[in-house]
Amino acid sequence: MKSVVLNSFALILLTEIPASTQLSTPGEIPYHNPAAIQDPTDCGVRNQNSKMGRTIEDWARHINDADPASRLEAVRLLAESGKPGANEFLIRAVDSRDPRVATFAVDSLGKLGVREASEVLVERLSTVGTGTTQQHILVALGRIRDPESAKRLLDFAQVEQNPEVRAIAIRVLGEIGDDSVRNGVQKLSESETDPRLKTLMQEVVARMTVQKGSTPHGEVKSTVTFSHSATNP
Repeated sequence: MKSVVLNSFALILLTEIPASTQLSTPGEIPYHNPAAIQDPTDCGVRNQNSKMGRTIEDWARHINDADPASRLEAVRLLAESGKPGANEFLIRAVDSRDPRVATFAVDSLGKLGVREASEVLVERLSTVGTGTTQQHILVALGRIRDPESAKRLLDFAQVEQNPEVRAIAIRVLGEIGDDSVRNGVQKLSESETDPRLKTLMQEVVARMTVQKGSTPHGEVKSTVTFSHSATNP
């Protein structure tokens, strides 16, 4: 029996870290200094411009590059560009066949708080095949905090079988704090047989209730941990 504790990076991101904080999660490529991207006196920047181009359109063309490093570099450049037009290309990169590119794009959209990405991310939750990828998407949605995604997240939590992924989905609903799903989470808690998940759901319902009085995000923390007999795929 191998115990698996609910991923600590998700707990940290969803209870303590503001959406704008640049924090690396497992598997991410660390962010570089955005100011260095356009520094023409930097030798590395000159080489980068020669290889990758100078515009977001140039960088986007490398998302499907034959070179894996160029694909990842393209996503990094888009994420750090500070240009609104780059968000559309990052959203497209979520569907990359390269799982590292897709995950890096998901993480970047979450860090940037790109609300228009929430619909694509929620849709991808039901199509990706691993718990780890789902967790990255859920963390991103927890940072974006788009109320429009709350109902579909609740639907996802109702059918998801992986207890760790399900717990993160419930916590994300608490981060979003949309009162329209509070009753749904309450009903879900009433039928929940796992006492740890039930406790978490009740905490989230309480949080949603308090948030109606404008309590800041990040104040409610769960002491609940989860384990099962096998690791996520």
